[in-house]
Amino acid sequence: MRMIVGAISAVMLAGSAHATTLFADNFDAEGTPGTSTLNYSSFANWVVEGQVDLVQTPEYGINCAVKCVDLDGTAGPGRLNSKSIAFLGGRAIKLTFDVGGSQRSGATDNFLFTVDFGQLTDINGFASLGGFDPGQINPGNYTGLSTLGTYDELVPGTRGFLTYGLTWIPVASGTLTLSFWTPSRDNVGPLLDNVLVSQVPEPAAWLLLVAGFGLVGVSARRRRPGMVAA
Repeated sequence: MRMIVGAISAVMLAGSAHATTLFADNFDAEGTPGTSTLNYSSFANWVVEGQVDLVQTPEYGINCAVKCVDLDGTAGPGRLNSKSIAFLGGRAIKLTFDVGGSQRSGATDNFLFTVDFGQLTDINGFASLGGFDPGQINPGNYTGLSTLGTYDELVPGTRGFLTYGLTWIPVASGTLTLSFWTPSRDNVGPLLDNVLVSQVPEPAAWLLLVAGFGLVGVSARRRRPGMVAA
């Protein structure tokens, strides 16, 4: 299944100056200062499945701002699942994160991502704010979702960090979790950094700008869960 996104123009970002941060992690405070930790699992905001590495730039030939997470840990792939994130209904959510290649020539790795809801959730005005594969774009508003589905992309090892962004307006308050992972098994990459979830307290202006595009849906427009296209 692929991720859904409905339609809001990227010009909505102008309203983000008044956003409230719901979740933020750049991994810089994790582990021992100034060093990397292989098979790191003591994250403050995440639960690890499999193995991921906490990398301090420039160790192992990897360069990020300070620290980042190698989703293909030593020795085997891993997954980061965030702790539960609470949000309010009727206010626009903005999610951004940075993903880069393994920083090795010739190596290509799968990067996968999803958002799961703690309850069935109605959402309006999904939009991609950039970074995502445009071939996975489809507009729509959705009802009764438990998940956004799975976004799956091949990331070349030589690609630098790229910022990915989504926005949507949940109809009611609830909770969500984020998941980032890879099935690759070559010990390095893809790399994750700068995860941020914020919510804009005045969404009315955003709603006036609904215009656009979004990611391919796990659900046809207005369908219930279980009525999704694989």
